[in-house]
Amino acid sequence: MQNASQRPHSAPPRMMSANQERPSPHGRTATLAALNRRQVAVHIVLQGREQFVRGRAVYETDPDLGPVLKVLVNEPSGEFELVVAESQWDGKVLPGQAVGCDYLIRLS
Repeated sequence: MQNASQRPHSAPPRMMSANQERPSPHGRTATLAALNRRQVAVHIVLQGREQFVRGRAVYETDPDLGPVLKVLVNEPSGEFELVVAESQWDGKVLPGQAVGCDYLIRLS
């Protein structure tokens, strides 16, 4: 696997911190691994500004970060990846049907 500096279309990984299990839309517990190959929306709040991006999630092991969930986003402004390191994850995974996806990841 290449690192982010070798991928010109990728943003540098954004690190989060770790609770691996979250409620799934079916009442069971979902891990980040369960989001693999699913359509995922990411809700980001930075400095009071909200942003939604959507993409395909890929769960894999990074040699430096360990297990990660990459959300591959293709927006009109360009392509990029959001990388969530499972060991540092502390966001929320929610059902994503209201935003047209399988899951919604909330970051703040």
